[in-house]
Amino acid sequence: MMKAHLCIIFWASLQHLMSIFSKIIFNVLINNFDQFLHLSSAFTEAIPSSLREKAGLSM
Repeated sequence: MMKAHLCIIFWASLQHLMSIFSKIIFNVLINNFDQFLHLSSAFTEAIPSSLREKAGLSM
């Protein structure tokens, strides 16, 4: 009986740790995705301006 009780406690704590880790991983992915979008938008804004300067079409 005690073994089953310890198994239930262990399973609940494992589920709790997994939910904490999944929240941490999800937050890290969201933050990195935000930075990735910022970098990609800056990159796409930089390319056409340099191409316009090379083509002599800069404003």
